[in-house]
Amino acid sequence: AVFPLLAPGDLVDVLGGTTDLSPEQALALRQRYGLDQPLWMQFLHYAGNLLHFDLGFSPRQGAPVVNVLLERLPTTLALVFLSLFLSVAIGTAVGVLAARRAGTLADFGLSLVVLLFYATPSFIIALLLILGFSVYLPWLPSAGLSTPGMDLEGFAKLSDIGRHFILPVIALSTFYTAIYGRLSRAAMNLIVTASSPLPTTASGGPVPGWTSRATRTRTATRRTAAGWPGSTGT
Repeated sequence: AVFPLLAPGDLVDVLGGTTDLSPEQALALRQRYGLDQPLWMQFLHYAGNLLHFDLGFSPRQGAPVVNVLLERLPTTLALVFLSLFLSVAIGTAVGVLAARRAGTLADFGLSLVVLLFYATPSFIIALLLILGFSVYLPWLPSAGLSTPGMDLEGFAKLSDIGRHFILPVIALSTFYTAIYGRLSRAAMNLIVTASSPLPTTASGGPVPGWTSRATRTRTATRRTAAGWPGSTGT
């Protein structure tokens, strides 16, 4: 937080932009935002405001910062929970499928996709999604929460909001989908390769139709998908 203060200029220069401010106007703005005070006094003033949940005023939005954050909080939480749910569901399914096809072409393909999702930043994926599905294929909106100028109600409004959620949710969930996919595959392989007793009949022989691989794979799938505490295969 100290390094920006060492750079030339201050908030008044940013607010002024290309507008030529008179020395009186610049001085009035510096006094308004407390920039004419010593650095330690500015910090104490800032810390005191934090104790009162006062994050300041946003000149760009023309409103207090707290109001701006609270206004966007429901949409942010909705994006977080939807992307988390999608990441867990798809990541677990991909990991389980890859582990059940371990060593095959399907396992290699799924692992490659997961690796690409893991290595690619979310903002790059977001740009690719916008180019693909908003520019070249104008199927989905690229920004906003609803379509401007449309007075929708009921299911039509929910459908319109849902279309605006699709691309952001996909972009946010790809990285965590890769993480859950890798964890699920590792957990499945750990359980499948661990030693676990086979079901036996009353005479002590193996149950007909059961094999070690099949039994462990079914058990591993249930434990991995459900997050059962005994998923270490002990």
